[in-house]
Amino acid sequence: MTPNAYDHGVGFELHVDRDLISLADRLADRLSEAPEDPFTFETIVVPGAGVKAWLSHALAHRLGICANLSFTYPASLISTALGAGSGLGRWQTGPLTWAVQSLTVDSQRRDLLRSRAIADMFDRYTLYRPHMVRQWSDGRNVDGMLNELPLHHRWQPELWRQLEQQLGTSDAVAMLGLVEQLRHSAPDGMNHENRISIFGISSMPLPHLEVLQSLSRHVDIALFSPCVSPNRWRQQFDRSIELYHPKRRSDADRIPAQHRLNEGWARANEEGHLLLVDTARAAGGNVIGPSVSEGAPTTLLEHVQHSVRSDLLPSQAVVVDETVMSHRTYGAHRQVEVVRDQLPTCSTKPIKMGLLAMNHEMSSS
Repeated sequence: MTPNAYDHGVGFELHVDRDLISLADRLADRLSEAPEDPFTFETIVVPGAGVKAWLSHALAHRLGICANLSFTYPASLISTALGAGSGLGRWQTGPLTWAVQSLTVDSQRRDLLRSRAIADMFDRYTLYRPHMVRQWSDGRNVDGMLNELPLHHRWQPELWRQLEQQLGTSDAVAMLGLVEQLRHSAPDGMNHENRISIFGISSMPLPHLEVLQSLSRHVDIALFSPCVSPNRWRQQFDRSIELYHPKRRSDADRIPAQHRLNEGWARANEEGHLLLVDTARAAGGNVIGPSVSEGAPTTLLEHVQHSVRSDLLPSQAVVVDETVMSHRTYGAHRQVEVVRDQLPTCSTKPIKMGLLAMNHEMSSS
């Protein structure tokens, strides 16, 4: 086959930018490098149906057509990468509920709600605390930092080991072997001719990232992730903090935010990006940070956005206009009605409209 612009080889790239619009531009540039075979599908991983619909229109606008794209979701991609014969799934909430119930029957009292709550908790441990439950499987009673577990919590690892006797090896332990196997052999249906673009996702569980890291040895993977504040992103990740579990971090490890919205709302986004950057570096891939080009703000909404993105204290000398509106409503249903009433007005404005619908419970007075 004659080399062309599509032949990237394999690897992992992390693209970060301030919003989905900027990321869609980057994805369109990637897709414009077409394969030699026009029937080769492009795999696009999206977080949900809403992003899928928006991205389809965005790509059609940029490329002229949106065709031959295979949209999927993160869990489906991970399942495909691990293969149909992985044996995973018995430790998910649904089937695990019945196993928990069979082991926690208290005399003649069957509490299905309690069993489901425990199963859901164990399912989340598999995704977000795999290092901890793997220690449980080895007989150690430890917490998320691998410290000794308090006595009143030890029923959890004891029940975990009873479930392993009944169900077999846990998904958390089985994933180790599957990831190692994936490092050495490409999954069926995937090879260097394929490439995967993951769009609009700012965080993924560590086991899923480990799968992507191994998969990137066989397939070209690019992850397009939005960040809240480009300025804070550069400050955080220029310090090369590693966050592979277990690692305790204090507030001293986090650069204080200037804008108060970044102090609270941006924290989850930044924590997710720590793992994304760790994964890209562990895979030997590239991290392409946010672009710096941004026009001067002219409207109130643009001033607010600029302050958050730049992590600056809000300016007091900003003209008030209709690009930001605040409505006091008496419930979620009324909030939706207000948004619906304002949408026709917004579409006729030449400037971008922003709407803040604030919930306000009416008092009896």
